[in-house]
Amino acid sequence: MNLKQSTISFKIASGLIVLCALVTLGASVFNILPAPKPSASQSQLTYGSLQQSGGMIQSGMTGKDSPEVTIAVQDVVLSQGARAVIKWKATNNPKTCTASDDWSGNQKTSGTAESEPLLAPGEYLFTITCKTDKGTGYAVARAIVIGQDAGTGDPQRRPHVTLSAPAGTIQVGSSPKLTWSTTNSPYVCIASGDWTGVKNESGQQGLASIMTEGSKTYAMTCLNTSGMETVSVKIDVVSKAVATAAPATATASTATVYRPPTTTAPPATPTATPAPVVSISVSPVNIVAGNSATISWSVANGPATCTASGRWTGSKALSGSQSTGVIAASGVYDYVLLCSNARGQSSSGTARLSVSAPAPVVVYCGGKTPCYGRSDLAAHASPSSCWGWNGDWVIDITRYQPSHPVVRSASSTSNLANSSATCNHNITAILAGSAAIPGYAKSSGSTTHGHAAVTINNGATSQLAAFRVGFYDPNKP
Repeated sequence: MNLKQSTISFKIASGLIVLCALVTLGASVFNILPAPKPSASQSQLTYGSLQQSGGMIQSGMTGKDSPEVTIAVQDVVLSQGARAVIKWKATNNPKTCTASDDWSGNQKTSGTAESEPLLAPGEYLFTITCKTDKGTGYAVARAIVIGQDAGTGDPQRRPHVTLSAPAGTIQVGSSPKLTWSTTNSPYVCIASGDWTGVKNESGQQGLASIMTEGSKTYAMTCLNTSGMETVSVKIDVVSKAVATAAPATATASTATVYRPPTTTAPPATPTATPAPVVSISVSPVNIVAGNSATISWSVANGPATCTASGRWTGSKALSGSQSTGVIAASGVYDYVLLCSNARGQSSSGTARLSVSAPAPVVVYCGGKTPCYGRSDLAAHASPSSCWGWNGDWVIDITRYQPSHPVVRSASSTSNLANSSATCNHNITAILAGSAAIPGYAKSSGSTTHGHAAVTINNGATSQLAAFRVGFYDPNKP
């Protein structure tokens, strides 16, 4: 399935924030719903109604006995790089169903499919159009992809988000408070990472007590009709607080993630051990089966162990590169690296490789040689160099013409080598006497002549064998 990011704007009715407060971000409606009746306000969807409908925003039918089509996405809100899971169904046994917009290809009348990775933040449309002999039906679903400390759309008119967390590190058992504000009137703000839910365009929220050490990341994405913006902050949780200075504030214009400055603590106060940070990638990210790719990785903060899983295994160094080896089968291959330090803190990273099946090998002329196709015959389309075909044989009419025993009528204006009838043409009908060569007649005046089977057939005893130059396959370019 080919992907392209949709540029269709997402219009949202007023009063969205109140409606959306009733929606749980983690909820996912995946049941195929009946197609809604068309209405003038069909494009004016709130985030809540979009979530409840599985992302379906529009459908329609034209013609008699047209198919009724429904479509849904498993998750309306997705993280950057995720794949949309699409489910659809059509009634009235349509003959064809075709995907368009941000997926493509011929589809069954019902089924489930997974899109390519949605790499760019923004809105994606998945359209399915089904046809019977008398009518057409279609349906459209939308998914929203949340980025990481980034924005899309008009930089001046899209939302701008400020998200703040407590300064420095906090102790296990603390209940930190997040504060945020926005500009340019977003129609929805969505929390992700270590908190979830639909949020007002500004506010404060006290978090539940954090009972484990490690890093917590809190992100917020806000959208309006001009674009979207995502920012995030990180809170480090340790057994004892470490004093730091500046507040942890992130803005999308710099896409910064707060990291506490290093300070020299008194000898009696232990310092926090940072969790490992894993960076892993694969290059190229898309290959054809029968080829290989290279995995590269590095790990910060000195972990004690790093272990590979998924499509590779074993203990790994803190940095390096490794070939995947030749991959014979198509599919999606995940390479996971998990690293842990002596305090039990761990972090993992995943690199995904997509392997496609090689193009099928096409054999022309049933493997017989020499084999000629359409372009080969087109190069011999004139009387001075005239090839035609009889069944799967290519005949050199330029040579056959002087050897033909029939005497031509004096009134003939053409001969056997004729650009409109034999050169780069099928000569079977002419040999069988059911078609004539324009301007050509025998001495008797007859314009057609049925040849004997010994001439027409392409067997070993055919009279055409001496003039055969090879085999013909009309499917060969």
